[in-house]
Amino acid sequence: MLDCGHNPSPHSEISTGIAHSLDGRRLCYDCAFQEEVRQYKQENRMIAYLSDDGRRITNWPGYTISAQVFILNESRDNFGGERIYLRFVFDDSIWSGFAMGRGMYLRAKRTKLIGLYA
Repeated sequence: MLDCGHNPSPHSEISTGIAHSLDGRRLCYDCAFQEEVRQYKQENRMIAYLSDDGRRITNWPGYTISAQVFILNESRDNFGGERIYLRFVFDDSIWSGFAMGRGMYLRAKRTKLIGLYA
């Protein structure tokens, strides 16, 4: 039994089905996702993942944070790295950030924009 009162979430051979909160609690993936969403709304910034197809913003277990993603620009650096600049809708706001490639992590923050394409 986890600190959230649930059993560990279904998982694969590379995960445990247990998430750890910032204050050290052990949570199932559903409860961890709800806590992440509250944290994003409060802090107005997030670290998440761009899906392999570039159409969704997700958390580590793959829960969808946003399915409204607009890629502004994709570029490569001199070392072969990739950077994708994007915007997406979350919590009725436009968020802006960059990912280190498709299927990779991203950093984003809430903006004052009123549209994805503005």
